Amino acid sequence: MPPKIAVGVPAEDRSDLEDLSVALGLPSFDPVEVRPFDGQTAVQLVVALGGGGGALRVVEVWLRERASVKKNFRVTVDGMEIVGADVEAVERVIAALGQAD
Repeated sequence: MPPKIAVGVPAEDRSDLEDLSVALGLPSFDPVEVRPFDGQTAVQLVVALGGGGGALRVVEVWLRERASVKKNFRVTVDGMEIVGADVEAVERVIAALGQAD
């Protein structure tokens, strides 16, 4: 079974998450609204990373684009939450995904 990750962004960046959904070719965009412990409302999308690495590459590029403009993201991989807005956080996500395979 392919690993699934949860990708979240602040609620005001909902359209960015929708762009990720479109880039992944998901049939519909149906994010969940969450309120993490910091109390800020966020939207979250669960993504199955399927075989072949195509979805992983799309997510990686999307995260790197967010990091390049210092936009926050939150990614959960196998129960481990990674929060950031920089290249180092993207690298932690990629490393965690490598361990999840």
